[in-house]
Amino acid sequence: MGAAEDGYVFTLFDAVATAAAGKASNDPVYNVDIAIAAPIDINSMADGFGQVQRHDLSVAFCFFNPRDYTDLLKWTQQNIDRETQRKLLKTGVMGYLWGATLLQSRKVGYGCVYILADAEFLGVIPERIPLTVMSADRPDLRQIGFSIFENLGFLVFNPSGVQRLTVNGRFNPAAGGNIGEN
Repeated sequence: MGAAEDGYVFTLFDAVATAAAGKASNDPVYNVDIAIAAPIDINSMADGFGQVQRHDLSVAFCFFNPRDYTDLLKWTQQNIDRETQRKLLKTGVMGYLWGATLLQSRKVGYGCVYILADAEFLGVIPERIPLTVMSADRPDLRQIGFSIFENLGFLVFNPSGVQRLTVNGRFNPAAGGNIGEN
């Protein structure tokens, strides 16, 4: 996924988490934010997993800002199954925690951690116009070029599959919450 698409998706997850504000902690649909103290620890992650799993959904992905992910680098090998550097460079997968894939993106706001259910139980990305490549050559200028476009939509149809952890002292809801790029 490109940086622009990442931004749209994390903004969507932020909207789901914001919609949960003010709901009861045992709401049958939404998972309210869990505020945690820095550094991110195994107990906080377990609480986040539990909120998604209480809806009979399995956790598939956890997304971190790279600055927040450094907390996990301090964990022991007993807690986290790290990927090899070769696979990391190819896929962006940082490791696994209880079967969930750990990923980082600079589009995730500093102080936010997203714990997500399996994609098939979470949302869809419909493709209205498939990836189209058109020639944009300029033979008169001896230039070869391409015009590439695609039209995608983004939808979370099950807000129960989104849990946001907010790290105290890092997360800034006044600045829009999930700013990314920091």
